[in-house]
Amino acid sequence: MIIEKQSIAAIAVTLIAIMATGCINHSTQSEKKIIPVETEKVEIYSGDRTNTYYGKVRPADNADLAFKVSGQILKIAVKEGQYVHSGDLLAEIDPRDYKIQLSATEAEYSQIKAEADRVIELHNRGSVAQSDYEKAVYGLQQMEAKLNAHRNALADTKLKAPFDGYVQKLNYTKGETVGAGYPVVVLYNNSTLEVVIHIPNEEYERRNDFKSFNATIGNTATPLTLISIQPQANLNQLFAVRLKVANGNKNIVAGMVATVVIDYKTDAETRLSVPLTAIVRQDDGCKVWIVDNDNTLSLRAIRTGKVCSNGHVIVEGEIAEGESVVIGGVHSLNEGDKVRPLPHSSETNIGGLL
Repeated sequence: MIIEKQSIAAIAVTLIAIMATGCINHSTQSEKKIIPVETEKVEIYSGDRTNTYYGKVRPADNADLAFKVSGQILKIAVKEGQYVHSGDLLAEIDPRDYKIQLSATEAEYSQIKAEADRVIELHNRGSVAQSDYEKAVYGLQQMEAKLNAHRNALADTKLKAPFDGYVQKLNYTKGETVGAGYPVVVLYNNSTLEVVIHIPNEEYERRNDFKSFNATIGNTATPLTLISIQPQANLNQLFAVRLKVANGNKNIVAGMVATVVIDYKTDAETRLSVPLTAIVRQDDGCKVWIVDNDNTLSLRAIRTGKVCSNGHVIVEGEIAEGESVVIGGVHSLNEGDKVRPLPHSSETNIGGLL
């Protein structure tokens, strides 16, 4: 009996030792668990050399011309497609009411001026109070402003061309009544052309890096000159860029489609970039996971710059070209984790099917 009890005790001790050993091995295996991760090398950012956009040729001088006064159109002096010179009559409003208005104002002005001149003369002699003198001068000034306004209104019954160009469109005909400010004639100058393209926000932020602009319009290649960049985005969050077409090419006309290539300045300094998905954003700043030579993770602090069009971001910090950074699942990793970098897909084996 004593021997059987000793045997049972020995067996129990052995089982406990085996279980303990199993737990230790399990714990050790858990600690050595290797995490598969996708990585990419830190690379030098060389900058995007060019970008291509599509735009449309339009006249640089393009105006919707309107009367400053309202009334019935007495005459349309031009036809669509007609070439006109600066100062030529385009259309005219019936001036009768404005002539009557001016005549009445001229008569009123003559009366007030005569009275004001009399008061001013008496004031110079010291026979009129200062307040009467100021009242007369102020009244005369008011009448002069009114007279000039009515003279301008009569002159504005004639709509004249502000520059040489072609009549693109007539919006009214003789006999129609038009309100002030409503476009009557659309005039354009085909001798000075421009191309308008629209660029996204990230390109607008790089506007100081624009070096040159070149376009292919039809079968013609031509350089372009920057006119302006609209500082406010449209409803599609795009910024309008106006580019002047070199004068003298008769093969380029308004309405043609232009393929515009923007060339950028070369970066003078060496800058590093990593994929945007590698960035770990924490309360104390941005960081990236670096995979050491023994496949152990370490967290490095960085400073981020602009986002590039290829999905990378310019970075500064204690990282170097060629180091491997984790580019996926970065918020679920821990310092010191052991990882296994996944192989990169071959460019000729799309989807890893082979």
